[in-house]
Parts: sequence; structure tokens; C-alpha cells
Amino acid sequence: MTWADPWGLISLNRVQQQIDDILREHLPAIQAIDPNAEIGYRGSAASGISKAHDPVYTNRRRDASEIKGMKEIEASIDRKLRLIFPWLKKESFGFRIFKTHELMEFARKGDIQRKIGCK
Repeated sequence: MTWADPWGLISLNRVQQQIDDILREHLPAIQAIDPNAEIGYRGSAASGISKAHDPVYTNRRRDASEIKGMKEIEASIDRKLRLIFPWLKKESFGFRIFKTHELMEFARKGDIQRKIGCK
């Protein structure tokens, strides 16, 4: 998620709390689809630093919307994020699915990740 706050009116902590609240609200529905699912986010919303041009941070995507029920959850999250962050990119919200070892590899390379309601 790329975002900008040109006037510095919103703190990173406040943005993260709002994102966390929205994701936490959807966690039961996601875990009803996959009880082992963990959710979170990475990138500039997690770190406060845009790394969009860093080759370590690729847009490899396993499309969660192909999993029955996830498309509706993604659409709900997208609507709620846009209500509080109207300046988001026009690109629709979508989950990227990563394997645990991939996230661990990103973390070893300095990737900042926030996990919501995970074990």
C-alpha cells in the first residue's frame, strides 16, 4: 500500500491502528475459510518507508480472490480502507498470499511486517 501524508497530519501509528482494526474485524471470516491463516501487512504501511523501487520487495502475488469467499472479504476491506484513507491508489485492495518461509526470508532482509491477531 503506497500512501502519502504531505502535511504530516496522520501519524504512522494511527494509520496502523486503523488498518489493524479493519483487518482484525475480518479475521474471523478469513479464519473460517482457513483456520491456519495469518493476516498482516508489509511495505510502507508497516514501516513508514516506501520501498517500492527496492528489488527485494517484489509484487509476486498468489491471488487470494480465487479462494471461495475471499473476493467478498477483500471488497469489504477495500471499502472500509477507502472511507478512512480516501487518498489510496485507485488499485483495489487484494491479499497477497505468502508462505511462512517467504515472509521469514523477507524479514531477514529487513522487511517490516505487522501481523494481526495471529497465534
